Amino acid sequence: KLNFVEFHTHLIKYSIFVRMNNLFHYLLSPVALLFNGITSFRNFMYDSKRFKSTKFDLPIICIGNLSTGGTGKTPHTNYLIELIKTEYRVGVLSRGYKRKTSGYFEVETSSTAAQVGDEPLFYKWKHPDAKISVCEDRVFGITKMAQYEEENFVYLLDDAFQHRAIKAGLNIILSEYNHLYLDDFLLPQGNLRESKQNAKRADIIIVSKCPPSLSISEKNEIKKRINPESYQFVFFSSMEYYDLYSIFTHHKISDEKKTTALIVSGIANPEAMETELDSRFDKTYLRSFSDHHQFTHTDIESIIRTYQNLEEKNKVLITTEKDATRLFHFKEMFLEANIDVFCLPIK
Repeated sequence: KLNFVEFHTHLIKYSIFVRMNNLFHYLLSPVALLFNGITSFRNFMYDSKRFKSTKFDLPIICIGNLSTGGTGKTPHTNYLIELIKTEYRVGVLSRGYKRKTSGYFEVETSSTAAQVGDEPLFYKWKHPDAKISVCEDRVFGITKMAQYEEENFVYLLDDAFQHRAIKAGLNIILSEYNHLYLDDFLLPQGNLRESKQNAKRADIIIVSKCPPSLSISEKNEIKKRINPESYQFVFFSSMEYYDLYSIFTHHKISDEKKTTALIVSGIANPEAMETELDSRFDKTYLRSFSDHHQFTHTDIESIIRTYQNLEEKNKVLITTEKDATRLFHFKEMFLEANIDVFCLPIK
């Protein structure tokens, strides 16, 4: 069997370099055509039922995207958990991207990002009462999660739009306002994991990271471009940032305007976060790592040196809540260097 996940991961790595050079963008168009052929054939096999897709007698919601990342999937999944748990119990199944374990694993608040992945651990930290699990085999994972649970459960499949071995009852995809999938290209020319026509498999399309002031006319123009099917709904969302808090002590920062911030980011697109912190702090510096980067002791030593070498006396180290799940493992190193680590909540 084609290891689709590994092939897709390698293409993401190459696409980062490719998009930096327009010449390579065109030279590698045959690779994008090959990738389109592979994904189209795979989708055809599922559509024609030659590949098995399991449907459970359970309420299952899939949330994902057509692109490789940066659409705000994590805060939207968090939003869905908060929305649903007011009336139902919630279970979240994730692959646990970049975890160092394999097979089925139930996430605990004491788990590490290396064991379960950063996003599942983030969900568990936010919602200790929710049942969060990781498993690369989604069918086995849902079967295992539902084995001993009561009926009052809703299951979320995290980042599973391309994992068609399981058939969800509701499919939601996200597309970033400034980088709509309509304007994107297939890997490695762009960020698309599969052809944009596959957006038709979604029941809901959310245009994420919109300006809060987005007008009705602008929304209608975007809806017109998306041209949804009769069964599809298009929604718009925007992000809000909240007070910074220490990931070690949970106390908050005061006098941000008189402080310099070192931003440590391991997310797909830190641009919005950087813009937000630029408006709050006197000066900001960014140390950016790849999405889901697994920090090492060498990385932490380098971050500490960067922080210590900042000339300003009033300074603070800031990261995202998702990155915090990976940096928390190095708590002793930061505290030994007398550095607190703050994170920026987003909803």
